[in-house]
Amino acid sequence: MEKDHFLKILSKVQDRTATEEEENFLRAYDRMFEKQPDGLSHLSPAELKAMEKKIRSGIAREMGDRPVRISLIPGVRHWWLAASLGILCAAGMILYLSRREEGMIRYTGKVHTILPGNKGAVLILGNGKRIDLSAAAKGVVAVQGNMNIAKTASGIIEYVAANTAQPGEKPSWNSIVTPRGSIVAVLLPDGSKAYLNAGSSLRFPAAFTDAERAVELSGEAEFEVRHQPSRPFVVSSAGQKVAVLGTHFNVNAYPGSRRARTTLITGSIALSSSVATRILKPGQQASIAAGNSDQNISIRELSEPAEAIAWRKGIFHFENSSIQEVMKVFSLWYDVDIVVEADVPERLFSGDIHKTLSLEKALKLLNYHQVYFEINGRSIRVRS
Repeated sequence: MEKDHFLKILSKVQDRTATEEEENFLRAYDRMFEKQPDGLSHLSPAELKAMEKKIRSGIAREMGDRPVRISLIPGVRHWWLAASLGILCAAGMILYLSRREEGMIRYTGKVHTILPGNKGAVLILGNGKRIDLSAAAKGVVAVQGNMNIAKTASGIIEYVAANTAQPGEKPSWNSIVTPRGSIVAVLLPDGSKAYLNAGSSLRFPAAFTDAERAVELSGEAEFEVRHQPSRPFVVSSAGQKVAVLGTHFNVNAYPGSRRARTTLITGSIALSSSVATRILKPGQQASIAAGNSDQNISIRELSEPAEAIAWRKGIFHFENSSIQEVMKVFSLWYDVDIVVEADVPERLFSGDIHKTLSLEKALKLLNYHQVYFEINGRSIRVRS
C-alpha cells in the first residue's frame, strides 16, 4: 500500500470518518504488525514491548472522554516506524471506541435492529378521503375539480390540469402527509415542486385560482417555486409567512421545535412574522422563536446553504445540535418514540450521518460521553 493512502486511512480513523471497511483494515494491520514488526527490526523485542506499552498507556491517559488527534513522530527517517506507531494509536482508538459503543446502547427488551423508515405518504382529499400513496399504483389516483392527481413511476405525486377551470369555481383543498420514516415529492398545480420531510404535512388547493398561491406547512419541506410575477407563492408555517415569486428555499417548522428556520438557496424571499418582515438573500438562514411572543427575525450567513436540504439527499446534517434536536430528527426518520431524561448532560453534535444506517449505528456515531440509550422495541430512553 502507498504511504500516502495508508496515512489517509489512518487520519480518517482518527477523525471518526473512516468506513467500516477501513476500520477493519487497520484492525487487521495491527494484528499483522504484532506478528511481523519487521519495520522496526532495529529494535529489540523488549524495546518494542516497552514502546507499545507506552503508546497504549498514553492513549488511555490522554483520550479522556473523546478520541484525540495523534500526530506522527517528527524527524523519524523510516516512515514505517511512524506508520507503525500511528497504527498502534489507531488500533487503540478503535478498541476504545468499540468498548464505548458497546456500553452506549442497552436493550431492555428483545435485541433487534431498527432500520430507516420507508413508508409512503398519505393524500387527503377535500372530502376527507384518504389515499395511501405507497400502495397506489402509478397513474391517476384521484380527480379534484379540473385536476388529475397522478403518481409517477418514480413515486412523485403530480397535479395535472385535465381541462380548463370554470370561472368562479372554488377548488377543494388537499393535504399530503408524510408519516415518520417517509419523504415524498409533489408537483403542485402551478408546476412548483415541494419535497416533504418525514413527519410533515402540506395543505394546498387542488388549483391555484386566487391572487396568491397559498400553501400551509407543518414540519419541513424544500420548495422549488415556478416563477409567476403576478402571483406570489406564500408558505404559512409556525406563525411565519414566506412570500416568493420564484425561487428555491427550505422551511423547517416542526411543531414543538424551539425555532422555525427558513433557508434561501437561490432567488429572494420576504419572510414575515407578527412583528417584522425581512428580505433574505441567497445563502442566508432566518429563524424565529416558536411559541414566544418575541417574533423578531434573526438572520445569519451560511457557508454551505445546501446543507439545509441535505435531508433530501440522504444525509442528516447537524451543526451544534443538542441531544433533544438530534433525537427529534431520529424519531421522525426511524419511527421511534424517544424520551430524553431531564438529568442528561447537555451535549452538542456537529457532523453528517447517512440516513441509510440503522438507528443503532447512527447512535454510536454520536459518541456522547456518559450518555446511554435504552432500547425497548420502538421506544428509546436517553439516560445519563
